[in-house]
Formats: sequence, C-alpha cells, structure tokens
Amino acid sequence: MGILGIAPDGKERTRWRPRSQTRDAAFVDGLYGTGLRIQEWASVLVNELRQPSGDNNYVTLQLADACAKGGRGHPYWAKRDVLNSVGNYVETDRAASIRHAQALGTYEQPCASP
Repeated sequence: MGILGIAPDGKERTRWRPRSQTRDAAFVDGLYGTGLRIQEWASVLVNELRQPSGDNNYVTLQLADACAKGGRGHPYWAKRDVLNSVGNYVETDRAASIRHAQALGTYEQPCASP
C-alpha cells in the first residue's frame, strides 16, 4: 500500500485511516526530493525552508552541522514540489491540529518541573 492509502492496483483503500497523511507524504517527498538521510530531514525546521526564485525548480539550502552525519553540515537541494508538499501540510493538517489543541487548552497546561 502506498503512503496515501492507494493500493498497488491504484484503488483507494477504504479502511485506510492515517493520522496525518499529508504529513507522511510531505516527509517521504522530502526524503526523495532532497536526498537527505531520515534523521537529517527530520531535523530540518519549517522556517529553514524557502521557495526557489523565478522559474527554478530547485533551491539550495544548508543543513546545520549539528544535524548532519559526522557533524559536518552541507548544502542540499530541495525540489519545489517538496517545499509545496511541506507547505500544504503546514497550512492544512498541522494548522488544524494546532487549532484543536488550542481549543482543548493543551498549550495552557503547566509544564512539569524537572
């Protein structure tokens, strides 16, 4: 079964109930569209991403030293499609999750003392 609940024959799986399929799809798109390792891509922050300028389909970004294998950061390319996929997740599922948590008062709960 594919990441968006599509079976190998192309039919949609009706019992597929992912928690956040746009998040999962954006993460997988990022792995294939940047060439970064799982841990490296998982460490990239949304505010570190930017869209390519003009008609370019790629943008060069920088992976931080602390996030790279061997502690040596490096530039990497990100495809426009990857950035659009991440943006779609941030603007839809993630925003809805944040609104839901705010309505429940989740962010207002006191933090546990160390």
